[in-house]
Amino acid sequence: MAVVNSVEPHYYKPQDGDVVVDTMTCVRPVSDPVLQAERDTAREMYRRCMEEAVDFIHRAKKVHDEMESYYIPNMNFQDIEARRQKVLARILELAEEVNGQ
Repeated sequence: MAVVNSVEPHYYKPQDGDVVVDTMTCVRPVSDPVLQAERDTAREMYRRCMEEAVDFIHRAKKVHDEMESYYIPNMNFQDIEARRQKVLARILELAEEVNGQ
């Protein structure tokens, strides 16, 4: 079971078999203009923050990709995999020792 709010930016399209309960039928609509203005301001601030967050993630990805272009060509993936296997084998050895006691 899940409760999903389908408000921007998280739209959800119900799938076959989903049971949708419109909870808005249980809520009185906001009719106070002051509260409507506050709600609209909050939604706009949320939208702007989401857009800014997505932009930061996009910029970070670009920098990450650029950094990778410097070190990836110089990495020895075979040696890294060999070291990973050695560390894993040691961890499993220690686990056997602990479980055997």
